[in-house]
Amino acid sequence: MSSKASFPIYSRLYHAEIHGQSGQDPDIPRFLVPCFVPNDKAFRLVHCCVAAVAEFTREPYELWLIDNASPPQWSERLLELSDNIVFNRTSPGGGSLANAVGLELGIRQLPPATRHVVAMHSDTMPAHDNWWPYLRSKLSERVRVAGTRLEQARVPEGVIHPLCCLLDYRLFQELRLDFQPDLPRLDVCDRVTVELRKHGYDAFACRTTSRFPELLSLIPPGSPLRRYHVERAFDDDDNVVHLNLGRGTSKCLTNRSHTGAPWRTTVEQWFELAAWLLN
Repeated sequence: MSSKASFPIYSRLYHAEIHGQSGQDPDIPRFLVPCFVPNDKAFRLVHCCVAAVAEFTREPYELWLIDNASPPQWSERLLELSDNIVFNRTSPGGGSLANAVGLELGIRQLPPATRHVVAMHSDTMPAHDNWWPYLRSKLSERVRVAGTRLEQARVPEGVIHPLCCLLDYRLFQELRLDFQPDLPRLDVCDRVTVELRKHGYDAFACRTTSRFPELLSLIPPGSPLRRYHVERAFDDDDNVVHLNLGRGTSKCLTNRSHTGAPWRTTVEQWFELAAWLLN
């Protein structure tokens, strides 16, 4: 099933082609993955994300890819990866705005009764069966957003980064929240955590190796999970449940790590890690 529609987002009209349709079960989580696919490496990056979600999610879910005006020869290939895709035909530009527009287009495809929505980056991978049960278990009457990274670059108290961010979608709608960045004050999705705190709610973030480097000692020395320099998120039982490459699409375009430092993980190394993880 496919259709065409236009969506006003942040004072601009975005034209999209929608393949698939969201189901009506409000208890099935919806995973939203914005992506831009300029070449084969970027396609493989999305494929690793989708495959890892399928490998490590043990209950029904619905995954939406949101393509941000990729070249046609690559955007069409996304149909190999998911039945539910929003093809954004209006280029949002790059950076934070593109990610925000992708999430806004994705969330507009969902039934209002949906309980849980997870914003995800295409250069991330679940790494353990407990990734989803663990995140979901952290939501409570007080905690209404949970994720793998607490980002403190702009907000000292920290906000949940949209690389993997679980939202209470009903509360999201009730408070009229959105993903719009307001740089340099707020980046994509920052306002969700900020506004929830204003209304008396709180946020949960996993322990990660970026915040607590000593966690590396919990990973066996010979494990690829330790060898490659990626962000690793842990559950309460010290399992690595989620991985984040960082700057994945940029690395696909530059053929090197985004800093140029030799110890940073490249997309080729990410693919090696994915092959081991999904074997």
